Amino acid sequence: MPAKASLWVRAVCAVVVTLSFVSTVRAGLLLDAELYCDPWSIPTAVYPKIYFDNLNTADSYTWAADTDPVTQAQILPIIAAGVYDPGYVFSIADYYHRPNVDYFADLDGGSLTATFDTAGIYHVRITRQSGQSSVFAILAQAAVGADTEETGATKNIGIPDADLFVVSDSTGDDRYEEMCNRVLTKKGKNVSRATSVAAAAAAINALAAPPKKHVELVGHGIEGAISLGNGKVFDSGKKVLDSENAAAFRDLIKAKVSHLTFLSCNTGGGTDGNDFIDTLDDAIETVKAYDSYVDIIEIIDADEKTVGGYFTTQIVANNVPEPATLSLLMVGGFALIRRRRPARTPGRMTIE
Repeated sequence: MPAKASLWVRAVCAVVVTLSFVSTVRAGLLLDAELYCDPWSIPTAVYPKIYFDNLNTADSYTWAADTDPVTQAQILPIIAAGVYDPGYVFSIADYYHRPNVDYFADLDGGSLTATFDTAGIYHVRITRQSGQSSVFAILAQAAVGADTEETGATKNIGIPDADLFVVSDSTGDDRYEEMCNRVLTKKGKNVSRATSVAAAAAAINALAAPPKKHVELVGHGIEGAISLGNGKVFDSGKKVLDSENAAAFRDLIKAKVSHLTFLSCNTGGGTDGNDFIDTLDDAIETVKAYDSYVDIIEIIDADEKTVGGYFTTQIVANNVPEPATLSLLMVGGFALIRRRRPARTPGRMTIE
């Protein structure tokens, strides 16, 4: 068995499945080519989720043969940072996590055991003798949210290079918010917490200017809104930035900000997202928001101390960025709607 890495990765997830533990025994491992899964074959959807809370405790899951043996398995890990236009031809070289290095699969006697030595978001497609094919989302210390939330082919988007990260502060125990705070702080970023929209504006206005600055707002989002101190609740008010108060917020910060980006799910999506961005960029040179989900991956050591991390998002966008955006996306993002002014110790798990 390959030696386990000394670092683990975790991210937010609220889904837990009941599993039992037995000892790990690896039989014949599937080869890299056998495990390859084309990212385009995993569309965004709600897949059954399997959750690993701590890879130091358990890192494997078994699909039993029962009366319909497993005959094939493919595993899609997180994809490396990059711009992947529709029709792009993927290969294993595009994977951020590598087969038989970060994850493994045994197909033994019709039962499949997948093992994950590096945390992240994986999708496992299993095919049985009957021809039945199923896809499972594996949240190996990774965060997607509720059981009903969508997942799909996911890529690493790193950590943006910003002058200030304003991270929502809802209750002190919101996993996405707190993990973002830990990772960004460990990365040496300038982080301020915000319990309201007004608090976010105050943190931004505390920046020295000129020159104007690049600011990232971090929190939960929906189309046309971000929560700043309100968790996943989006009733318009003092703790939610949306179309009702976007113009007032813009006017409060426009003297300090040239570049405003949202690290929140779906804020740039749909008509509401477009209208929201249009309102903000009426006086701010560059405004960007994702039209897809955004997650945080937290890298921890054996003592569960944060040592780093990165953000992830979908590889497929509903809104294609303008060409001028592409060089920026190579290091910082994906699926962004953008407006710019011309002049500005392992254990095995088995299904019960």
